Amino acid sequence: MQEFEAAITIYEDVLAIRREIQPEKKIEQAVCLSSMAGAYRETKKYEKSEQYLQEALEIFTAELGEDHLSTATCLNNMALTFKKQKKFAKAEPLYLRALKIRENHLNELHPEVIAVKHNLGRF
Repeated sequence: MQEFEAAITIYEDVLAIRREIQPEKKIEQAVCLSSMAGAYRETKKYEKSEQYLQEALEIFTAELGEDHLSTATCLNNMALTFKKQKKFAKAEPLYLRALKIRENHLNELHPEVIAVKHNLGRF
């Protein structure tokens, strides 16, 4: 747990610097937000995780589009956060959206497609 707490502190610092020095680099901010959300998820601070994933998703969608693989990854991570909280009704549609995006870009045997199918199968 301490490793994740340390990671959160670093991510917060990096995000603040990116926002101040490179405000136009939204994708890099979204990647940082997503990473920070993962650390919050691992420390069971799900509300914070959801908050940062939502912000990251908004950036990925606005900057890259709804059908981009980075958007799919963010959707998958948000679904995982809901799944960890046993909010299956919120997780499933996000997994399905992530799967559709990945299937549109990757073949059915690609590890990222299989990962989402695996996550869906574990309900």
